[in-house]
Amino acid sequence: MVIQFEEPDTYSTKEICEMFDIAKQTLYGWEKRGVIPAVAKDWRGWRRFDKLHVMAIREIIQRKTGR
Repeated sequence: MVIQFEEPDTYSTKEICEMFDIAKQTLYGWEKRGVIPAVAKDWRGWRRFDKLHVMAIREIIQRKTGR
């Protein structure tokens, strides 16, 4: 039996920070300066990052680390 896990459609700030080992302030700074696309917020006003954001953040980190 194969169990498949689906990736979530969106990620919280905490999940993104843990995924990429970056500070919340770094993430917010990138958003504020337009380095990453604007982030949608849920009904509570909490940021919800999608796969486009994940790809953009991954690209930024790869450029910074040269990987």
